[in-house]
Amino acid sequence: MAVSAPIPGLRRRTRRSPVRAVHVDAGGRAHADWYRAAAIALITFGVALRLLLFFRRPSLWLDEAMVALNVGSRSFGGLGHPLDFDQTAPIPFLWATKAATLLLGMNEWGLRLVPLLASLGVLILIWPAARRLVGDEEALLTTAFASCSILLLTYAGEAKQYGVDGFVTAGLLALVAPLLADASRTTRWRYLGAGGMVALWCSMPAVFTLAGIAVALAVDQRIRGDRRRLRRLVVVCGSWAATFVVLYVFVYRSAMHDPYLRRFWEPTFFTVGAADAARRITDGLYQALASPFLSELGVPDHEGALLLLGVGLWAVGVAAAWYAHGPPMGLLLIVPYLAAFGASAAGLYPIAARMQLFATPFLYLAGASAVLAAVELWPRAWRPAVYGAALLAFLLARAPRAAGVVLGPQDREESRGLVQALDRGGPDPVYLFASGVPAWLFYTTDWHAPDTARLHWYARVAGSAGPAFANAPSRAPRSIHDGDGLTYTYHGRREIVGVGDGMEYRGGLRFLQPWPDPGWASAEAARLRAATDSTASIFASHFTPAELGPLLAAIWHLGGVVEEARAERSAAVYRIRFPAQRERVTS
Repeated sequence: MAVSAPIPGLRRRTRRSPVRAVHVDAGGRAHADWYRAAAIALITFGVALRLLLFFRRPSLWLDEAMVALNVGSRSFGGLGHPLDFDQTAPIPFLWATKAATLLLGMNEWGLRLVPLLASLGVLILIWPAARRLVGDEEALLTTAFASCSILLLTYAGEAKQYGVDGFVTAGLLALVAPLLADASRTTRWRYLGAGGMVALWCSMPAVFTLAGIAVALAVDQRIRGDRRRLRRLVVVCGSWAATFVVLYVFVYRSAMHDPYLRRFWEPTFFTVGAADAARRITDGLYQALASPFLSELGVPDHEGALLLLGVGLWAVGVAAAWYAHGPPMGLLLIVPYLAAFGASAAGLYPIAARMQLFATPFLYLAGASAVLAAVELWPRAWRPAVYGAALLAFLLARAPRAAGVVLGPQDREESRGLVQALDRGGPDPVYLFASGVPAWLFYTTDWHAPDTARLHWYARVAGSAGPAFANAPSRAPRSIHDGDGLTYTYHGRREIVGVGDGMEYRGGLRFLQPWPDPGWASAEAARLRAATDSTASIFASHFTPAELGPLLAAIWHLGGVVEEARAERSAAVYRIRFPAQRERVTS
């Protein structure tokens, strides 16, 4: 194995030479037991946080509700077709989620069981995989980073596929680690080949991880110098390539070329020649390398400084891993990022925090290598103490923030209680803010006997091609009456579906139109006024003050008075009373 130029103060450690710089007694069993016990404690802490979040059962937010409506309204076969509400997810994830809802019910627990298990799987796999790849010291740091990761924790409690991406990467690392140690066993090649094919079905960004694994194996001299092993590598990589081509043609291509998804994610592509190419690249690097790690430590959110620090830390970690463990390890950490950035430049993959969740094991491995490189700059006698102090400082900075994610108020809207209370409130008409439609529909549907006609109707009017779509330019502002097809009568009550207000943001990064269309508020207030001679209700979620404020002001101009208001985080219910028609004419 080729050796790169030495880094001053850093003593080389390889798999062939198990001497550890931090160990006082390099071969001592007590040290191995200490690392194992510490790893178990960290994993237990991470598992507890995820279970607490799961059983706390926060409401579904907008994106979760849209996925849930697809899972609840479709059969297993139906989930293989393009999803409603412009959602996309791997078919195995949808099938597993469907099975979980049949087991636990069509509720938050059933919908979030798969992401929970995936996040627990990351914790279980990351310690043994990292231990075989880089050794006890870096593996323990990597485990600490993963256990307390706010990014991994957040998506452990969200009914979306992104949490599975991190699990797939951890699983692939667990498969390639023994192969990098000993490539002579045929069964290890078979496990890796089959695991890679399954990974491509379960996670779209798995192709980037497999690219890193392929390059790492290809540069390993023990494989390049053996024709039989080289043939095995070619066969394995060929099976991955064939699987990806089939999936791209029949599954992924439709999502990659979906007009709404491309429009939404367009600012996150590293488009060559774009007028704002520099901003795209800096935003993407910040999302991929800085925000998932440094911002979780409570570092002040100055993006420029965090970007430089994050990229620098990652680069030092990659260089340290390359030096300490050889080119295969260094390339394993860098190639997945290069592949993702290349796909982004081709307009095929967005670079945003949730889309980079697959790379968190690589990021945490690089961070661990960087920390250990800094530790090894100290005199040998000081290294155990410095290592322990660094680990403790990290835990003191990160663990309380991770616990706050679970025990503190949730970032997403809390709409379940508001919808259920309003649903029991009587037959008055209810106006549904466009972005609140999915949550309303999910929490008012009887999933034991769902009204499929109602579900299909809402899927038609609330998708990106329909007028009741929140995150796209709305139709020309107009006064709409009950006969226009945007009012649905359910259990004797009229549900007035709001028209999209034209506010548009892309990639979750910034608003392109940060205010409603001119005339939207007055037109929607007139629709609500025409639907009642006395009282009506408004349900809103996933909104901004710039949207709800003008609507309430327009209702006030028509004589409407807010009699009751209830609000939770990013969700609200208003009971409006209008003057009777005769009173309004007399005045």
